[in-house]
Amino acid sequence: MSNKTMYRIAFLLVFVSLSLPLFAQEVSDPQNHPDAQAVKKAMEELFKVCGNVDGNDPKVAELGPFYKADHYVVYRGPDKEREWKDFANYSNPDERKNVDGVCVRINETINRSESYRFSRFLMGKRGGMTWYVWQVFYKEKEGDEEIEAIFAFLKIGGDYALGDID
Repeated sequence: MSNKTMYRIAFLLVFVSLSLPLFAQEVSDPQNHPDAQAVKKAMEELFKVCGNVDGNDPKVAELGPFYKADHYVVYRGPDKEREWKDFANYSNPDERKNVDGVCVRINETINRSESYRFSRFLMGKRGGMTWYVWQVFYKEKEGDEEIEAIFAFLKIGGDYALGDID
């Protein structure tokens, strides 16, 4: 195991053990929890949209490779009226960079893995917002080591959008 991998695992363990319990409670039965299942579905759709870019789609050439992902990513920008309350708008260049960054990160981790598993689901308040958090483990193609990723979603309208990946 490389030093970089060990450092990352240590950081994530400290983050999960210290910060998540401060604002989140684990859902004991995520398989039967409607929010857990809805967030899981949104995550799987986001993974698919990021990983399956259709080069024959004329909108890819017009808009960009990950234009379908904007409805799965929270707006994070200077407009305080929209920040954390709206979806990213892929037609805006700054917001497109954020969406592209999310998809690249997903494609370099989860989508590069041969398998991943949903481990824990947590819900809680932070910054006056309810966060829906899935802990996911995936394996790198080059080994059997499981890597942890934490995906934090917000509910916007009736849909869930990714607000952060750790």
